[in-house]
Amino acid sequence: MNIKHQTGIFSGIFIIFLLFLLFAGTACAAPADPKIFSETECITKSEESTESIEQNSSEISEEIFTENSTEHLESSETILKNSENRKNSAISDIIEIPESVLLEDVPYYSQENILPTGCEIISAKMLLEYYSRKETEIEEMLSVISCQSFHTEHDRLYAPHPEDAFIGNPYSESGYGCFAPVIVRMLNHLLPQQYQAVDTSGTDLQALAQTYLPQGMPVLVWATIGMWNPSPTSTWYLYNSRGYATDHQFQWLANEHCMVLIGYDTEYYYFQDPYESNGTMKFRKDISGKRYEEIGSYSVVVIEK
Repeated sequence: MNIKHQTGIFSGIFIIFLLFLLFAGTACAAPADPKIFSETECITKSEESTESIEQNSSEISEEIFTENSTEHLESSETILKNSENRKNSAISDIIEIPESVLLEDVPYYSQENILPTGCEIISAKMLLEYYSRKETEIEEMLSVISCQSFHTEHDRLYAPHPEDAFIGNPYSESGYGCFAPVIVRMLNHLLPQQYQAVDTSGTDLQALAQTYLPQGMPVLVWATIGMWNPSPTSTWYLYNSRGYATDHQFQWLANEHCMVLIGYDTEYYYFQDPYESNGTMKFRKDISGKRYEEIGSYSVVVIEK
């Protein structure tokens, strides 16, 4: 056999072998697929399953569900700071903080027989219609919220954090709920263009009341039903914002509730309470502040852009 031809054959075989090793190494190095929780619409009562909440295939735009909750919160803080700077002159015109305020034109809706575990949705509806001055259908609100059920992996129960999605089904008695970032994303999809929902979580309840209510701005507040004691219930492992299972756990607190803060006086805070058609309820300031902090100090306001 011709030596030149033989050398060419061996060279070709060697190159093929190197390409095989390179391909095999790349495949082995590829990360496992993350458990990305899909962007789903909350299901209607007629579609509800008593065993679990089915995942829909419809997608929600990236404006409603952000991949990174931290970026969203930083954006909200910037918007709030800019708005507060613009409003400094208006606040300074209030020579002294009013001893009492009660916003009487905030619409009221009950969650009773509609969304048994959807107090966040109904309270957001009150806030939304206060600014839009038109009725918004619950179905429209739910269509832009990600509702997530539980998944079992390696004998662990997994779900997102309630800051990332509504956990469970608001039409069901066994649903859980969601926190401020979820409602902020939903409101910013539906509010009139001149308004912006902002996550004010972490702000003291008294500061929220005295800053926004005198300006005619109601506040969405998370506390507990009837200001009862919260109690630890279900625990699950968390998916992170990119959909990967983590070793971090979350524990849900029973009696979690969302209402609209519409007033205060020297002793009480006043809320539009969607629970059991309660209407306007008043609770002592000290216990209200305590429950607000125990649930996580979550709150939302709507500001002018």
